[in-house]
Amino acid sequence: IEATVAVVSSFNPDPSRDVSDLLGRFQSAISVEAQTISGGLAAFVSSVIASEGIACRLRPLALRSSPDGTSGSQQHCWRKYGLDRVSIVENARAMVGEKHR
Repeated sequence: IEATVAVVSSFNPDPSRDVSDLLGRFQSAISVEAQTISGGLAAFVSSVIASEGIACRLRPLALRSSPDGTSGSQQHCWRKYGLDRVSIVENARAMVGEKHR
């Protein structure tokens, strides 16, 4: 698997053009955000893919519901919500496997 990492740290200025140029180079992408999925990075990336007609599949990794109030280290929380590096790699492998079916 060949991968590139991009960080979207701000939406001002609008990063649509940069994200579009990046996604245009790949068949699959994974967005990772340590917040609930609603209205976040995945929604933005999906909007760029749709509006630009980019042939790139997106797999968003984010919290599917509000945190349940439990605590722990950052690594523990990332693992719990599927945002740790092992989960990201597993998702990337699954996407590549799906492509070859």
